[in-house]
This record gives sequence, C-alpha cells and structure tokens, in this order.
Amino acid sequence: MIAEFRGLELGDKRRERRALGVLTRLVAGPTLSFPRMFPETAELEGFYRFIENPYIERGAILAPHIKATIDRTASLATVLVIHDTSKFVFSGERNGLFTSVKQTNGCFWGHCSLAIDASNGRPLGVLRMFTWVREALTQTGARKAGLSRKQSLEIPTEQVRWWDAIRDISNLCGDNSKKNIHVCDSEGDCYELLSTLSKHEYRFVIRGWQDRNIDDQEYATLMSKCINYSVVTKRVVHLSSRPKARKQTAKRLAARDGREATLGISCGGVVFKRPKHVSNEFPKLLPINVVYVKEINPPLDCDAVEWILLTSEDITTEQDILRVVDIYRKRWMIEEYFKGLKTGCSFEERQLESYVTLQRCLEMLIPLAWLMLDARYTSRQNPDTPAENMIPPQFLLVLREHRRKPLKTANAALWEIAGMGGHIKNNGPPGWLTIWRGLRELAVMVKGYEIAKSTAIARRRCDQS
Repeated sequence: MIAEFRGLELGDKRRERRALGVLTRLVAGPTLSFPRMFPETAELEGFYRFIENPYIERGAILAPHIKATIDRTASLATVLVIHDTSKFVFSGERNGLFTSVKQTNGCFWGHCSLAIDASNGRPLGVLRMFTWVREALTQTGARKAGLSRKQSLEIPTEQVRWWDAIRDISNLCGDNSKKNIHVCDSEGDCYELLSTLSKHEYRFVIRGWQDRNIDDQEYATLMSKCINYSVVTKRVVHLSSRPKARKQTAKRLAARDGREATLGISCGGVVFKRPKHVSNEFPKLLPINVVYVKEINPPLDCDAVEWILLTSEDITTEQDILRVVDIYRKRWMIEEYFKGLKTGCSFEERQLESYVTLQRCLEMLIPLAWLMLDARYTSRQNPDTPAENMIPPQFLLVLREHRRKPLKTANAALWEIAGMGGHIKNNGPPGWLTIWRGLRELAVMVKGYEIAKSTAIARRRCDQS
C-alpha cells in the first residue's frame, strides 16, 4: 500500500514523513476513527495539523497513486476507464459543504475515473477524482424558479465533468490514451459529449437514455429504429438483486430480485440530429454505432432489462457486438469501488469539519479503497494467491492465531475476516459491510497485540536491568 505513495512530494520532507506515517496507520486500521487510530494526544494533534495544513496542494497526495495506475496500464492492450459520480454525505453541517432546506446534512460530489484491465476486469487504480460542492441553484432549478432560459444558461452546468475527466486522462496517458475505452452510464448521454469524443477519435461505450431524433427516411427516432432491429445473438446472464432506493428517480433503478435473464442483442448504425438547444458549434449530424439489448420473456411481475449502448467500437461481427455488451457490464466495478470508499473505508463517518480536510482525507483513502477492491477481486478470481501478498503481516498473524487456521490463501483470509464481521458462508461471497465489520474487529485485536508485545519487551528490559 505505501508503495502507492512512492515519490510523494508535498514541498517539505517533514510533511512527507507525516503523510507516510498517517497512511501507515490508515492501512493498519481503515475502519477505525481517527482518535482510535491515533490514541496518543500528540499523535492525534499531529494528524489534525497535517490534515489542515494550508500548504498542501489539492491533488498532491493522490498524484503518486495516479502515476502508479498509469504505469500498471502501460503494458496492456486495452484499458477500460469507468466514469461515474457519487454523493458523499456527512452528518450535520460541515464548513464549505452543500446543504439545503430539504437536506440539512452536509455533502459534496465526486466524479471518479477507475481504470480496469479490459481482458479480465481487474481494477488497476484511480486515474482521476474531481470533487465539487453543488451550486445552490442549478439550471433546472432556475427555470422552475421562473428565470429566463438565457439567465439559467449562465449558471455553470455539471455536465462538463464527463468531458473534463476524459480530456485530462487522455493528456496524462499521452500516446497510450488510444487504447482507453471510456465507459459512462446514462448521464453521459449528451450530444455535446458524444460529438466531442467522436471529433477527437476517443473510444467510448455510453448507455443511452434519450430517444433522440435521427436522420433516417424510415424511422424518426432512435427507439423506433432499435425495436425493429433483428436479434443477432442471445446471451444468458445473471442479474444481481437491487434494493429499493429511498428515493426512486428512474424506472431503470427499480428494486428487483436476482434472476437469470436471456438477453436478445441487436445492433446498427444511426445518425443523430443535433438537438435544438445545442450550440451550432457542434455538428448538425452525428453518426453513432448502437447496440440494443433487451430481455426476452421477463417474469410477469418484472420490467424487462433494456440497454441502448452508444459506441465508437466496431459492431461488424457477433463477437464485436458481445464485446461491447461485456465492456458495459464491467461498469459495475465502479459501484463496488464507491461502496469500498463509503463502507470499507468509512469515509462518510469521518469527523472532519470542513470540505478542505474531507477532500484531503479522500485523497488518502482513494488508494486504500482500490487496494481493498483489488484484494476482493483477487480472492475471487485468483483464490490461490498467497495471503501474504494481500494482508498486512500483523493482521495476518493475529487472524491466524484468532481463527486457529493456517489461512494460506488471500481468499481464505478474506472469508475469515468477513466471518468475524458476521458473514455466513451459505450466503455467498462476502460484501463490503461484513468485511468492514471484520476489519474493524481485527484492527482492535492487532492494536491489543501490539500493546501486549511492547509491554512484554519493556518488562524483559526491566528484568535484565
């Protein structure tokens, strides 16, 4: 883990030493609160001085991890860059965070870009994390409030975050950016973004949701053409269960039970017409490849799964089409990553009082959440990986003694940690919550072991003297 911060530059050697010390503690107890992580008063005060230091530039702590991630992608033929946005919510008001009449808890948003090996789905690290605090008045809110269209358009839109991320990552990767395929959910279905990506010849797979007008003599809209495509191939996939959201914002986010689904897959090329609200600087017509996925014979009480995938990738053969579908199916990895940040690293539980300090804490936790995600991926895909390669030595020693098992593989160790958190083996692979609970309990045991060890050493020294 500490290797992810090799080359850390904070403008002062003392700051860099302090940062590495803090990161070492984070690795040893990612779920612990800061007062428990730094039990000595002087240590805790030193941590808060570091986290509040005004001379540490934004992004400086995360920079070595981004470089290490780029290095991991260098030898690969194709890299998926998964983009998504998540909201981080903290109890009570915090200095600089967004609050409203309906939402009294402070919050900010983060747009993350996660690199994944296209060949096997392994997470490689984070290439970019952009955070912001939402404006009190959005363009939509301004129109609802009665402002004119011209006035509402003067309010900055958050939609640019998708292009900003892709552009910045492409600049970082240089010539290697040509092997990146950018994957976005339906928020990325924006005419401006699609046309800009096409102009720069960037590769992408984006889930469409707008029934756009198309330039076609027979069909007027995208959906009317998609539903008339002939099914090229079928595939049976497992659909994971989805809990009921507290606030349902879209039909496609409805709760569902897990099930096996047969998907009918078709494809074709379309030409989008530029929407009226889009500036004339964007092309009037935009050719796009489309892969249309719809569940065949869904259960009577369930809505059919349906995807419209907009892509720059080739769709000539059946193998090409299935490849596009598989690329989008790997998007779930970033959802797991956000769970790792929020649950595995307890980010939203951190008692820091300002947006600046929370940002800095997030920079430290981003590589740790990736490490935990990679460990879980490795334990599932390569279960025979030695436990020593994934679990810190002190943790592994205490875990083996506590569970009275040799725990030679990473998979075996992860299951035992989850078991300490209440996971039942018959329920399938462990989730973030049980892993988090197990790590928290194990971290307390490790701390007790370290105290007992240091006490024994001190007693021996006294006896010898």
